[in-house]
Amino acid sequence: MIARALAQDAELLLVNEPTSHLDVLHKFNIFGLFHCLVHITKKCSILVVNEVELALKNSDCLWVIH
Repeated sequence: MIARALAQDAELLLVNEPTSHLDVLHKFNIFGLFHCLVHITKKCSILVVNEVELALKNSDCLWVIH
């Protein structure tokens, strides 16, 4: 799904729960992937996640909505 989103070459990547049903190692890998993609391609990505700890460690900006 990530590859399909990138293939569209949109300026904004809006992703809902990209790490659901993954173990901790793969969750960190996905966040690292998005971090690299944003800095290499100069695109904006918005990830909706429920795991605040992962978001805190891997985000440039964090919005908490409750």
